[in-house]
Amino acid sequence: MTTDLLLWRHAEAEAGSDDHSRPLTTAGHKQAERVGRWLKRHAPKTLTCYASPALRSQETLAHFSENFTIAEEIAPGSATSQVLRLLKWPDPDQSLLIVGHQPWLGETAAFLLVGSPLSWSFPRASLWWFRIRKYHPRPVQLRAVIHPDLAE
Repeated sequence: MTTDLLLWRHAEAEAGSDDHSRPLTTAGHKQAERVGRWLKRHAPKTLTCYASPALRSQETLAHFSENFTIAEEIAPGSATSQVLRLLKWPDPDQSLLIVGHQPWLGETAAFLLVGSPLSWSFPRASLWWFRIRKYHPRPVQLRAVIHPDLAE
């Protein structure tokens, strides 16, 4: 059995002092739209989608789907361990698309691939797609990394 995990960093957002209410910039909407179109063509048919409580994450995900849940576990500043609990790691039971933030996105990607939450960089609006294969000697496979500039 396989499940897919797609980690998507929010697109470019406006500056502001209230971190949770910063909307996307015009350029950010264009970034999210490009990646959202790519996802509509390539993503698994069945995905449970989560956005962080931050507006910029919700606006990013809305370019792919209006059907998503807001999850506190993936708020700005969350720990990788909170993200892994949301995933039900190491035994996820469904394919997920999660839109969130640095540094936990990069740390989660590193943990999945090398077993340690290293400080990996996730450019804004980029998407990392993992396939998790139960009972396989190497259960995590990186399927794609999509930068918004290459998502056309």
